[in-house]
Amino acid sequence: MRVALCAGPAVPADCAPDALPQVLPARLSPIRPRRVASAVWQIPPGRTPSRSPSGITVVHPDDGDFDTGLARLLRRLARAGIEQYLVPDGLGEQAAQVLKGLPLRLGFVLEAANLLDASGWALASLPTVLLLQDGAPWADALFRRCRDWTEAHPEQSLLIVATPSQRVAGRYLVQIASGSAPYPESGLDNWAAEGSNGVRRADCAHPAVTPTRT
Repeated sequence: MRVALCAGPAVPADCAPDALPQVLPARLSPIRPRRVASAVWQIPPGRTPSRSPSGITVVHPDDGDFDTGLARLLRRLARAGIEQYLVPDGLGEQAAQVLKGLPLRLGFVLEAANLLDASGWALASLPTVLLLQDGAPWADALFRRCRDWTEAHPEQSLLIVATPSQRVAGRYLVQIASGSAPYPESGLDNWAAEGSNGVRRADCAHPAVTPTRT
């Protein structure tokens, strides 16, 4: 059975939201779908600050293969307020290991296959990033799933990290994903700086810290 990973702590169901730490300890918690409704955060743990715009924003990575530049990219995303990470198959454990040492409240990591197969995972209402590898055979289906999620949660932000050559449904991603121009990866540093100065930080409520069963 596949499991998702949370870089945050396993908090008892009766834990009050204001008792959650502002900076999470360094640990990984595997989360199985059956535990979502009964054992992990029955109470929403407060509000999670997001520094990125609501809706879909495309970001061009420095390392399109998510290889040597993955850790730097994840650190930038975390500083920009991203709490949910949808990553290519095989990168879940590596991503969670990087995120567990960063100042995240939740740090939820889900591999793409978990969202597309019949295991029942769905995205939670959290500031989210999709790492989309160029030429991935599941890119079309994954983009449609994430686009539907943004329509259901218009207040949330979805960053799609992909190369300029990424195509979806036969068209360039940048032509159909967002009405705004794409950002370079270094633009994430600006969002982090603005958020720390209180300029662009927006509190986004969320109903749960883990994905829901469908």
